Amino acid sequence: MKKRKIFGVLAIVIVLGIVAFCGTIFAIYSSQTLSVSKLENHSTSLLIYDKDDSLLEEESSFLQVKIYELPTHVPMAFVAVEDKNFYKHKGISMGRIVKAAFINVKAGRAKEGASTISQQLIKNTHLSHEKTMQRKIREASLAHKLERKYSKDGILEMYLNVVYFGNGIYGLGSAAQFYFSKPASELTMREAASLASMLKSPGSYCPITKYDRFSSRGVLVLGLMREQDIINSNEFEIARNEEMKITADKRPNSIAKSYRTATAAEAAKVLDLSASDLAAFGYKVYTYYDEEVQKAIIDTVTTHDYDIKTIKGKRADSVVIASSIDGEVRGFYTSHPSLINARRNFASAMKPLTVYAPAIELGVVSPSTFINDEPYAAGNFHPKNHDGKYRGPVSVRESLAKSHNVPAVKVLEYTGLDKSIEIAKRIGITSLGTAEQDENMSLALGNTAGGVSFNELVDGYSTLANEGTRTHSGLIRIIKNRNDKVVWQHRKGEKQAIGDDTAYLVTDMLQDAVKTGTAKKLDNLPFDVAAKTGTAERGGGQQTNTDAVCVAYTDNNVLIVWHGNASMKIEDDLAKGTTGGGKTTFVTKAILEKIESLKNHHHDKQNQVDNYIDYFDRFKIGIADNGVKTSFKRPASVGEFEFDLVDAKNGKLSLVNEMTPHNQRMRDVFANKFAPKITSSNFLSATPVTVDGKISDNGLPLVWFNTLPHQTYEIYKNNILQEVIKGKEGEYLYFDKNSKSNGTSEYYVTSRVTGSDQTYQSNNIKIMVDGKSNKNSKVIETKRKDTGRQWFF
Repeated sequence: MKKRKIFGVLAIVIVLGIVAFCGTIFAIYSSQTLSVSKLENHSTSLLIYDKDDSLLEEESSFLQVKIYELPTHVPMAFVAVEDKNFYKHKGISMGRIVKAAFINVKAGRAKEGASTISQQLIKNTHLSHEKTMQRKIREASLAHKLERKYSKDGILEMYLNVVYFGNGIYGLGSAAQFYFSKPASELTMREAASLASMLKSPGSYCPITKYDRFSSRGVLVLGLMREQDIINSNEFEIARNEEMKITADKRPNSIAKSYRTATAAEAAKVLDLSASDLAAFGYKVYTYYDEEVQKAIIDTVTTHDYDIKTIKGKRADSVVIASSIDGEVRGFYTSHPSLINARRNFASAMKPLTVYAPAIELGVVSPSTFINDEPYAAGNFHPKNHDGKYRGPVSVRESLAKSHNVPAVKVLEYTGLDKSIEIAKRIGITSLGTAEQDENMSLALGNTAGGVSFNELVDGYSTLANEGTRTHSGLIRIIKNRNDKVVWQHRKGEKQAIGDDTAYLVTDMLQDAVKTGTAKKLDNLPFDVAAKTGTAERGGGQQTNTDAVCVAYTDNNVLIVWHGNASMKIEDDLAKGTTGGGKTTFVTKAILEKIESLKNHHHDKQNQVDNYIDYFDRFKIGIADNGVKTSFKRPASVGEFEFDLVDAKNGKLSLVNEMTPHNQRMRDVFANKFAPKITSSNFLSATPVTVDGKISDNGLPLVWFNTLPHQTYEIYKNNILQEVIKGKEGEYLYFDKNSKSNGTSEYYVTSRVTGSDQTYQSNNIKIMVDGKSNKNSKVIETKRKDTGRQWFF
């Protein structure tokens, strides 16, 4: 009795559950209204607005198709691959639902979709992108009502006019014109099948960027058409062997095309949608697009002298990004849609972010730390400089400006790979792996385990330009749904990633890269600019490069100009000798000069400092005063100090003392917290001097020795003072014009620090003069202190 009672209760619960479920479905079904206007007047392009909320120009006019104008093989190619039972079901295919459920359960994830063409049309025209059971019920309900109102051909026609084909193209008519330069009514069987094959993933089967995949999947669709008896064997063979001619990459583009494409990609990413859903769901995207900035980019890259699509007579892919220093991307250009989210090897352009900023942040080095540039190995990694030469002790400042590789590897090793990665991630290079499993010491040269995105590069350099504050860059300000409700907003996430002292010091060194280093083509601009170039080699013994990049920034803008090999096929490598410091930097200069001259920047340029840098006072290595207006403001956390060059070259930073010679002094900027505190003890005591001598050509005794400006020297002959020397530097020559024509004289020199009584005496030099013949004159050296060599002249 007890068991019967339990089963009875369970039965009642189940029945009530079924009734409630059915009631819910009926309620949802009854509440759904099919909108004729959404079906027949559906938006076929994503609405994108500029910084002033003005609608960006459309890329191309929408070309609507009428199904009765199409040859049978065109619409049936889409039926074959998307919904083979389209003409049999009533909007919902139970067979597809069961099959999809089985596959998904087996795979443990949502691998297979069950939507019919009718359901896809409803989803694209009526519903949001939320993934809920209620939305699926609404979709099925509206699909059923759609089937009751419209004919199958009518539904298929509407479907063909709303589906997405990548590159901002909606509808079959526009796709046929864009990819094949013909109306949809003239598509061949092979072309129609290939276009139908794209719907699964337009980006993955793009005929421009992934032609082989596009072509192969088109053959798959032809196979489905043959299996379903849409075409016969002969038609299949003819179509399979047909050659397709893609014309999309030859069509003229509006100046905003690249920006629109990148915006769509970013919107799809932040909303977790496919690109095809963006317009379908009626989203409105408001961007930072600045027409003047975009025009400056397009006008430059399409001018013959600056055309980066052709380098040294060879085609190259390209990307240009112009952003404010706080992450507002105002201009964007790419020759290749696949590059928008690409991960590349930016080579030495990564050094400021992954090597020098972390080392300076932790106080491991300063700009004036000297590193020995020499043959070196970090474990199994044997770095070499780009020219194969080694330069001995070089400063960190010079190492970064001139992109020496060995010092960069040493600095990374001093800092520690794990600590460098941690700080580089804070700066903006978030995709870096771990020191234990992914990255290695070649990170010093820009090599990363998975490549770096263009957005990360913008973020990293924006951090440097923005006084160490990290922001998340983006093209989009806000996104609204079709009801004008804000569904996403750009949150820059401003956060202090590194100290303002670190950001300033790296920026200061990168200005040297412009003056004397790899980015010197940017020199002579009427404003301060910091920059770094990078060149990635093919490797494996090849003499070609795959990537060339220049990143430049001011106090207003960050600009990236890249060109390289998008396909990574060796035959598409850059022309031999192409580097980041070549045409890429030439183009960077032209664009940067244009966008810096524009008015109404986001940052008030009235706040720029109007004084001029006095490079003589600052004594920056190898740089003379050029009268360039200062725009990078030095923070209070950075000071200027004069240090002892002798100690610096020996790995120790110390302040100069009053006796330090002029040529052993150097002035540079330091983070106050890591600035030298100890005063050098060099030059406070006299340095013993070594004297050499000979008989001159005219028969007079000649004595010479090296002098230092802080020492006083006295020359003695036969213990009688002959001459006093002060404030001299370098080799000093003494001719004894009072020498007798015959006889021997003994010479020596004393040295002491000026103002001190402590005196050192040199070795003695005896010179015998024979007035009759110079051949008989000779030098007799005694007590020579350094080498003990005998000298005869």
